[in-house]
Amino acid sequence: MKKSVKLRDFLSAAGIADEDKETQYKNFEKTVTRALKKVFGKEPAGDNSATALSAADKKTELQNELDNLKKDYENNKEHTFGGVTIKDYEPKDFNGKTDEEIKKEATDKYEPALSREKEDLTEKNNVSVRKLADEITKAETDKKDKLAKLDSDYADEYETVKNSMVKRGMGRSSVFGGEAEALKNALDAGKTSVTDSAEDKKRTLRQNVDDANDELYRKIKNLDAETAEKIKAEIEKVTEKRDAEKAKVDEYNRAQKEKYDAQIKASEANGVKYDEKLTKEYAAYYGNKFRALYKYYVGLGEKAAEQAVKDKAFIVENLDENGYNTLLKYLK
Repeated sequence: MKKSVKLRDFLSAAGIADEDKETQYKNFEKTVTRALKKVFGKEPAGDNSATALSAADKKTELQNELDNLKKDYENNKEHTFGGVTIKDYEPKDFNGKTDEEIKKEATDKYEPALSREKEDLTEKNNVSVRKLADEITKAETDKKDKLAKLDSDYADEYETVKNSMVKRGMGRSSVFGGEAEALKNALDAGKTSVTDSAEDKKRTLRQNVDDANDELYRKIKNLDAETAEKIKAEIEKVTEKRDAEKAKVDEYNRAQKEKYDAQIKASEANGVKYDEKLTKEYAAYYGNKFRALYKYYVGLGEKAAEQAVKDKAFIVENLDENGYNTLLKYLK
């Protein structure tokens, strides 16, 4: 059977609600102090400062007191319910790295070295390829120079033969024609030889360029594969370690949850379902908040109730709707 405790029930049990209204109004703080001591065995902390404070300062002082009460309550890690002291279940957080973080760290570990090796290989290849390109250019230049030399030599020889034949009166003879043809054939053969030799050389050099680029591609591909294996191995190693650590945290949380559930079950032996708001510690926390709010508003004098109505949202936030209505009743 689920049981709930209303503020009115708590105040009645504390011996507050049975007093006449005038006495409640005049002696509320004293009554609450006595009631809390009766129920919880100690008096709530009080403030005996006689220093005059402004309205804003008093409100700030109230907020600070409420904040401190909340902090103290939240720092308390035990709750008493049904005569059983229950230690709060506080699972450990596991802040292990995500798969994405592990992958990034592994990649960052090996990628820089890979990039440097690629750059070194590429630069060395570029030097070799530039050298081969220069040799190709030189082969073409040498070819042109040789062809020009052949043309020049041919022209000189042709002119020499022609002048000789003219002096001998054979400028139009078949002999001259035969020698001129022989010179032209020699020129053509020479050009063919020079051109073929140059093209063979350039073809070989271009093949060397292709071979160098293919070798660079092969080396880079191997580096990529080796680095990928290193990254994969690193990811597997770190992931395995992380998963083992997480398993330990999960096992700890499971064991603590079992203990907590067992305590809750023991506290419900009287048939009342566990509710943190029904614990001894929460009742003390709530009572201290009520007392602090009452002390602040009753200190405002005749405007106490009026100001409380204006501050309804603030009061409800700290006491809930029932608490607000009860506080307002004592202030009127």
